[in-house]
Amino acid sequence: MMRLTTYSQKQSDERSVFVLWRVGISNFGVLTVEFTHPIEDIELAAELVAIRHLVFNQAVFDRIPDSGKAFELNVSKGAIKKLSLNRSDKKHLLKFAAFMQEGGRFAGAKINIKSESPINHDDGAKLTKITINPKEYRIQEIVQTPRIGELVITEHAVDRYVQYHSAADMKNPWASLINRMQHEDLHKIPLDPRVIEHKRRKYGPDNEVEIWGHDSSVHRYVVITDAKTGMKILATLFKRASNV
Repeated sequence: MMRLTTYSQKQSDERSVFVLWRVGISNFGVLTVEFTHPIEDIELAAELVAIRHLVFNQAVFDRIPDSGKAFELNVSKGAIKKLSLNRSDKKHLLKFAAFMQEGGRFAGAKINIKSESPINHDDGAKLTKITINPKEYRIQEIVQTPRIGELVITEHAVDRYVQYHSAADMKNPWASLINRMQHEDLHKIPLDPRVIEHKRRKYGPDNEVEIWGHDSSVHRYVVITDAKTGMKILATLFKRASNV
């Protein structure tokens, strides 16, 4: 079982937290999480943000997991385990823990409480930093797809996918949707210009809007290209008409 150990330490400036982490013997570091606004339970929030960043953005396991199964987290705060089970009264932190809750992309990870630092600051640790706006924090993941290229999967798109999917007992909607976006037969779908214009008004006139799908899929995927960043974003999806 692959294991990530994290330990959070609040800093004197009140908005920064050091999260010390280790995977295996030689892969370790210190991730500084800096918040743009004050937040209650800052160490908890920072450790949750750091775990998600390390697993999916920094890829400390040398691969991007499809779920939390076969992975183990040693965390320094007991409330993290409660938040992962949605049994905590710290409701303001639930959005930070959503990725490891049931239905989340890292659901199923084994969580242990270990209140000891996994490294010393003078160990030659890798030093990285991320800045988080807690008021605008949203769960989204970046994945590589063969047809669209690099694609941001939004939480809203996953929510819509769950609503439309026929399997009520879907255990990992993130992994299921990502798998669909990596389908080799995905291609752009021509639609009525009025539909495209409606989508442009909704998502911004400067953003390019595309509809993707394939012949055997009942879904149509709305992909926008952010005019500022150039990133392609899966904004939402809908069911195609039965005669399309």
